[in-house]
Amino acid sequence: MITTEITRDPFTGLPNLFELLESAPLLTYGSPGTVIAADIDHLNNINENYGRQSGDRCIKILADLLRAIVVSCSDSVPATAFRTGGDEFILILPNFDKNSAENLANDLRKQFRSLAIKQGVLGTGLHTVTIPYNEKGISAHQLIKAVRLGLADGNTLNPPARLPKWADQLIDNMIDRVCETLNLLHYTRFLALHDEISGLPNHRAAEMFIADALQNYHLNKKPFSLLFIDGDNLKQYNNLGYQQGNQMIRNLATVISNSLHHNDLIARWLSGDEFIVVLPNTECSHAFQVGERLRAAVEKATSDWIFPVTISIGVANCPENGTTIETLLAKAESAVTFAKRAGKNQVS
Repeated sequence: MITTEITRDPFTGLPNLFELLESAPLLTYGSPGTVIAADIDHLNNINENYGRQSGDRCIKILADLLRAIVVSCSDSVPATAFRTGGDEFILILPNFDKNSAENLANDLRKQFRSLAIKQGVLGTGLHTVTIPYNEKGISAHQLIKAVRLGLADGNTLNPPARLPKWADQLIDNMIDRVCETLNLLHYTRFLALHDEISGLPNHRAAEMFIADALQNYHLNKKPFSLLFIDGDNLKQYNNLGYQQGNQMIRNLATVISNSLHHNDLIARWLSGDEFIVVLPNTECSHAFQVGERLRAAVEKATSDWIFPVTISIGVANCPENGTTIETLLAKAESAVTFAKRAGKNQVS
């Protein structure tokens, strides 16, 4: 539910080396295939002669070409592209034989050179290497070492056939330590972005959801809506004891979550019985209908609880009610306050 920036390259949007370390076996085991590794010839010279922006454009060109290949292959093979560092990229192609991969790499080089020339960058190209693997797959350790050997020097016709034993062991040990660190980072990130009681994403995650939706609006003009949900008179559960109160929060979170569609995002807000729901690509009128569905679902599902539960919901929409986190949250909070004052158990 929560995207992991740790495994995503922010410049190209492609998965990065960390993602490769975690997913390479899953992407390759079970069928033979081929890997294409590519880097840009003399990127340092491009930066010096044409400026860093031209070098960045070349990196973007290569990333976009690889992304297009992944999309074109999606119906037949689960191809995946990674930016593993600087100008180095890896494309994993399950079910591709070496000849097919080399033909694809040749087309990739031609397209890259043509697009680079259109950007005013002359005399550059790609260095590519194809690495086949059998049905047992290729581990991240093997893949990274093979790529480093293949891309060791784009101007060298005879790169070393293998690494020295000490270098081989050093790389294996470093990769193992990186994977251990990644697991720790994922765990700490999960703790930082999830609410311990409800099991839902927390207010930090909610702000990330809203920020992502705002970015999508500014880039693609996609509207979205917020639902600010507040429980009505739920303190009576805490009067039974905090364990009962916490269990009620968990049960209420489950009822609301089960009433949402898979693209809708829910988080527990700052504390107590408050929740935030982000509805992507949703106009205000439809958001109101979703709010009514949630309100009715909670009322029905809790009718046989010790204390039946109702909720009040405030609706806010981007861009109708604002285009910043602050204005949208203020509008949603104001709307839920109005619903409370108007008698509770309603959507405003």
